Amino acid sequence: MKKLLGIIVLGLLLSGNAYAEDRYIDLIIKSKTGKGDVIIEVFSEVNFAFELEISFMEDCLKELKVLKKINGEKCSKMDSRMEGISKLWEIQSEPNFNKEMLKIVKEVDSGKRSKTEKIKIQKMMNDGSRYQDIMNERFKNITFLIENLK
Repeated sequence: MKKLLGIIVLGLLLSGNAYAEDRYIDLIIKSKTGKGDVIIEVFSEVNFAFELEISFMEDCLKELKVLKKINGEKCSKMDSRMEGISKLWEIQSEPNFNKEMLKIVKEVDSGKRSKTEKIKIQKMMNDGSRYQDIMNERFKNITFLIENLK
């Protein structure tokens, strides 16, 4: 019974990771073709995905600091998600995404969007910038620790 439970849990973990990778591909497709509110939805989901990936990076950092293990379980998990992280960065450099975000910002500035939407969009943009800064900092910290633990 324990083996069966273990197999089920492992299957769920693996399928969850595969879903995350597929999800990011879906976001790339939406960022290439989306307009207006679809782009806002993509931005929101990208922010959530960055938050998720940061949590894996923080787990790796803790493992490096506490256990002093370069190839530990948490860092291996983070490493396995690097392709997904690079897909998230692609979204924000997608020309259609940038063009549509610029239109949205102009709509906010001109008053075509409600104050509630304006606040939501501003928060999303601030959060996105903050998540990128955090991710860059975590990468820098992980690299430093790995280099100094060798």
